[in-house]
Amino acid sequence: FWRAESGTLRQGAVALSLSTLAGFVAGFALASIAGTLEDLPGLIILIPAAVGVRGAISGAMGARLGTSTHAGTFEVIWDRTGVLAQNVRAGTVLTLGSSVYVAVLAKVSAIAFGLDSISLVDLITISVVGGSLGSGITMIVTVWMAVTSYRRGYDLDAVGTPMVTAV
Repeated sequence: FWRAESGTLRQGAVALSLSTLAGFVAGFALASIAGTLEDLPGLIILIPAAVGVRGAISGAMGARLGTSTHAGTFEVIWDRTGVLAQNVRAGTVLTLGSSVYVAVLAKVSAIAFGLDSISLVDLITISVVGGSLGSGITMIVTVWMAVTSYRRGYDLDAVGTPMVTAV
C-alpha cells in the first residue's frame, strides 16, 4: 500500500510543509500589526473569521475540481457551462456574501462582548475588499493547481487543501 501511494504521500508532504511554513509567516505578520488591531477595534474578531472563510471557499472549490477530475468531467475550458467557470462563479458569489456576513457577525460579537468596534460600514468594506483580493488570489492558485494536477496526473485531493491553506 505504502509503495503504491508513495507519489501521493510525497505530494501531500510537500504541500503540508509549505502550508506549515505559510502558517508561521502569517502568525508573525499578524503579531507585527498588533498596534493596528488596537487602533481599529473589531478587526481582531473579523480577521480570523475572514481568513477561515476564504480558505473554506477555495478549499471546497479545490475539492469539487478534484472530484470532477476523478469523475472524468474536468476539462480545461472556460465555457460558461464548464466546471472551471461554474466553480469560479460560485466562489465569487460565496466570497461577496460571506464577506458581508462575517463583517456583521464581527460587529454583533463586539457589541455582545462589550468591545469597542469600528463602524459596520467600515467592517463590511474591509471584509469585502480584503475578501475579494484574498479569494481572487486563492481562486487563481486553486484553478492553476487543478489544471496542473490534471495535466501532470497529480492527485488534487492530496495537494489542494494544504496549498490553499498556505495561500
